Amino acid sequence: MKKRGQPRPQIGEYIRLHWDDGPLWYAVRGHVGPEEARATVAREEGFGIECVKPGRHTRARWQFPEAHQRYDGADIVLAIDVSGPGTFPVTVCEPVNG
Repeated sequence: MKKRGQPRPQIGEYIRLHWDDGPLWYAVRGHVGPEEARATVAREEGFGIECVKPGRHTRARWQFPEAHQRYDGADIVLAIDVSGPGTFPVTVCEPVNG
């Protein structure tokens, strides 16, 4: 969610997520090229490009966790592969070992 006074998110911008047990996937804002997303993730996470699979296009939405799910202190989560109002384009990359 954009707060007043913050710069508008840019296409190709890395979306920093926090995982309890290591990442299941990484996200880059907008539908960018699969290799561009891969390079962005590798640069932002500080590891070699060979550690990330090329990206795929999908849509995402920021939402509150469902009551039956437990996210240690998370106020909001990024859900991917969703459609409808409030969604935005993302390019998702998965770890090679994932």
